[in-house]
Amino acid sequence: MPLCSKCEKEIADDVELCEDCQNSRPDTEEQIEEQETSLESPEEEKCVAAQSIVEDLSLWGYFIKCYKRFKDFSGRARRKEYLSFVLFYILAYIGLSIIGFLVRQPNIAMIYVLVSIVPYLAVTIRRLHDIDRSGWTVLFYVIPLIAFIGALVWATLTFDIVVLIDPSFIDAIPSSLIALLVSLVLYIAACIYLLCLMLKRGNIGANKYGEDPK
Repeated sequence: MPLCSKCEKEIADDVELCEDCQNSRPDTEEQIEEQETSLESPEEEKCVAAQSIVEDLSLWGYFIKCYKRFKDFSGRARRKEYLSFVLFYILAYIGLSIIGFLVRQPNIAMIYVLVSIVPYLAVTIRRLHDIDRSGWTVLFYVIPLIAFIGALVWATLTFDIVVLIDPSFIDAIPSSLIALLVSLVLYIAACIYLLCLMLKRGNIGANKYGEDPK
């Protein structure tokens, strides 16, 4: 049965006016079809809206997107976005290292690494959100990394002091090397743990961190 265009209640086929608001019933089949197509359910409208938000970019597109959203630590990131960033980050680092070696400017690659720290942390945190993990989980990777860098600096300085300044500091070398080895093992374990998390499938549908990015 057609619906009243004013109060949206059904009107019997043998009645010309709506019993509630006295509005006239649709006269033609075109008017009835317009009513049916315009009265979509809220669920259907939500599905259409969600489909318009979903992005499916190329690998390069996701890589550029991570730099554009470098200060966005909220929301979610799918596996494709994270892996695209890691892939092109590694390729860019290798390329810049080769260029730096050829032009005798080894700091070029290091500058790129420093520039990419914040975008990498942002996309990593969003990827953790996609599997319903807190962004603070990234500390399981950051802390061992800082410890490894500190141990590396300590071992380097100790070796330089022994060779260039005072050979009596040679007893400090074993301690610094042990600290370097332990921190390296912890850092490798942290990398494996983080990689396992990054490869997990994201939550289907919305979670507390936002809508499904797929």
